[in-house]
Formats: sequence, structure tokens, C-alpha cells
Amino acid sequence: MKTTYLIIRANFTTEKVKIELSNNKQKRAEETNAICRPIVDGRLEIVRVFWEGGYTYMVVDEEGKLKGKPLNTVATAVYWNNTRVHEPKRYGELVDYIAGDAVLFKKGVVT
Repeated sequence: MKTTYLIIRANFTTEKVKIELSNNKQKRAEETNAICRPIVDGRLEIVRVFWEGGYTYMVVDEEGKLKGKPLNTVATAVYWNNTRVHEPKRYGELVDYIAGDAVLFKKGVVT
């Protein structure tokens, strides 16, 4: 399965990476874990997000805020997009934020 993922760094830089992943679900999970672990550098949390017209997944450090990692403004905007699209009356309220680097996968890669 050919796909791309986007590394979203807390320093406002992004990097798009094209890769080939296994079609086997278990093997693909191992491959995505191996990709994300060094980038996120922490306990992996999979966050469902609405991006480019559909649902996909972003991988973040579950304990990023507790570790004092910096605010990731770009990843937080992607995360907040769920509220903006699906609960517009709540948009602007205090919603959780992403701290540290994140990995955004194309639709259907991480399940």
C-alpha cells in the first residue's frame, strides 16, 4: 500500500513522506508504530481527526503536556478542526491541545 504521512513539528515545520506499507493490517500496525515512535518520542496516542474532507488519524505523545513539550500549533489546528466542522457552536471554547511533534496519516492507514 503506497501512502504518505505528514510530520508536524512543534517548531512549525512539516515534512511529507511517501512510503510503502504492508497490506496486512497487523504488519502495517507494526510499521506505523516504528515510524511514529522516534518522531513522537513518547507514549503513542492515536487521535481521530477530520482532515481534507474525511476522517483520518494523527499520532501524538499522550503525555506531551505533562512532559513540558512545546505547543504544536499546527497539529492543534488539525485537532480542533473536528470541533469546527462538527460542533461549530463549541468552536473557540477551551479544547485540548497537542504538545510535541505529531504524525498525520492519510485516510485508512492507521486503524
